[in-house]
Amino acid sequence: MKPSRKVLKSKIVTCFKKISNELEIPINSKVYELKRIYYADGNPLCLTTANLPYKYFNGIEKYDFFNNSLYNIIENKYNYKITRSCLNIEAVNADEYISKYIHIKKGDPLLFFRSVTFRELKNNEFTIEYFETYYLTNNICYTLEQFR
Repeated sequence: MKPSRKVLKSKIVTCFKKISNELEIPINSKVYELKRIYYADGNPLCLTTANLPYKYFNGIEKYDFFNNSLYNIIENKYNYKITRSCLNIEAVNADEYISKYIHIKKGDPLLFFRSVTFRELKNNEFTIEYFETYYLTNNICYTLEQFR
């Protein structure tokens, strides 16, 4: 399987209440928004939108996220060690907005991932990313290993 991605949006925006709550920053703060479609062998796999507090990532908009991993940039250019994330997975149906990007019908089943990502600094955790991803259900396998 050959992976690829397409950048749909890469810009600094002001955040609304939902994003500010997830990132624990004031409403109308600057955030970097990165929206991409991921492909497997040229077929859409998912649509993802990442939001990062710009106060931690000044200048991030200059990076080429067609060819570079967001987490690679976070860890190697900004020297932030990602410590954990909190992920929520939900079954949803595609709306018009999502369906036009990943070429499916309105109402088709999707898995909706919402996640908050953290970094640690001096024994304190800071929220550095909130992302939402819509995965097509025909190309995903989810494995969960649990320990007791």
